[in-house]
Amino acid sequence: MRIFKFFLALIVLAGMLAGYALKIEPYRLVTEELELVSPYVDEGTKVAILTDIHLKEDFDEAQLEKAVKKVNEHNPEAVLFLGDLYDNYELWQGDEEKIKDIFRSLNADIKLCVYGNHDYGGKAQWAYKEIMEESGFTILKNKDFPTDFGITFYGADDYIFGEKGEGFKFDGNSYGFAMAHVPASVETISNSDFFAAGHTHGGQVRLPFIKPFWTPKGTLEYYGGMYDNPDGGKIYVSRGVGTSIMTVRFNAVPEITICKFSKKTVEN
Repeated sequence: MRIFKFFLALIVLAGMLAGYALKIEPYRLVTEELELVSPYVDEGTKVAILTDIHLKEDFDEAQLEKAVKKVNEHNPEAVLFLGDLYDNYELWQGDEEKIKDIFRSLNADIKLCVYGNHDYGGKAQWAYKEIMEESGFTILKNKDFPTDFGITFYGADDYIFGEKGEGFKFDGNSYGFAMAHVPASVETISNSDFFAAGHTHGGQVRLPFIKPFWTPKGTLEYYGGMYDNPDGGKIYVSRGVGTSIMTVRFNAVPEITICKFSKKTVEN
């Protein structure tokens, strides 16, 4: 009888965990706040990071709108989108005009984006370009973007399907903020103060205290969170908002990221 109760409890627990992973966690959304320090950047400057929306039939415009509203709560000076707007554009396009309107509602002076691997292939590449540009974004394909508040942004094209470029080196006269979809792009950029990427979804499904069972091409060892960059500075990999292939997450809660700058000295 005890063995029966034990296995029954295991079945109930497994069902509850599966329900959470399929119906609850993929639709959660938290804000990760990062404190960055630089003598170059105006005090209180905020940069928001959005990535990996993966729009599809069961993760539609409403989820994008929820993420955009959460970003707007912080009134950032700049919003960065790190790619993968659709999961599979050929299968589901949604309402493209509504998607543009949602992106237009971002109340930031600067909106920059890069291509992700899901933004290439078939009609996706051209749809992504149209949607982002008509929404007020500047697409960076191996290009830099100086600002008047002390940050120089650089956007790398997608590591998997994009143009590799010749690499980029920040000049050190401003805060070097690099952005890319795939973490491996960090190897093409030097002298950055901060490198932001997505692509990994934090593993999407992972058990506590251990590394993900699987991560996509180009992850290297950077599957989610903050890391030291061997070249100097920091690497941050966002868990993103959406999911790829299956709408399921476990122990990898979707996020938006807010980087807030100060000029204070970091105490050792």
